[in-house]
Amino acid sequence: MNYKITKIPENLFPEAVDIFTNAFIDDPLHLFAFPDLNERIRITKLIYELVVEHIVPGMNLSIIGIFVNDILAGVQTYTTPQSKIWPEELDNSVHKMREKANNESVNLIGEFSVLTMKHRPKEPHYYLNDLAVSKEYRRKGYGKALMEYAENECLLNPFTGLTALDTTNPDNVRLYEKYGYSVNTEYEFRGLNCFSMYKKIK
Repeated sequence: MNYKITKIPENLFPEAVDIFTNAFIDDPLHLFAFPDLNERIRITKLIYELVVEHIVPGMNLSIIGIFVNDILAGVQTYTTPQSKIWPEELDNSVHKMREKANNESVNLIGEFSVLTMKHRPKEPHYYLNDLAVSKEYRRKGYGKALMEYAENECLLNPFTGLTALDTTNPDNVRLYEKYGYSVNTEYEFRGLNCFSMYKKIK
């Protein structure tokens, strides 16, 4: 595979938002929260504009992209031990997003995020927040390459030896198990089966 993985520059944030949006409109949590397709697309985009443009820089999260022939084909955000705890100034960004959404169900996404925090490892780790690959580039190993990039960073960090993620998609569970992840906890959110998965790196 001929590709390059690097940090995404701000001028490509809109492209990253589009990739996340197109990937997560089929996510079980988003399907549950926003049954209407047009509303789901609209609000999923608002959520990922918040994530990419405000939460990533505000919390010092890592955001990387995989480029195939200089085209952004996939994107991933992840939390490291160097990431910041939620700063108060992000509350204003969330408030503005909720006003634009004008849909009470958007709060379900926040509730789910808070719940996942309770299932994260106690020891220092890398948390894979979101991963998305454009449809035309799926099933070619690019998602796995993005995950391995974060895992290699974790491996090089002397204080971490574990990566973690959460999913509500059973298909993802089977995929991540192939990548070496194991279900640490299975829990429920609003009738959805949720899975907290860990991978020992060292």
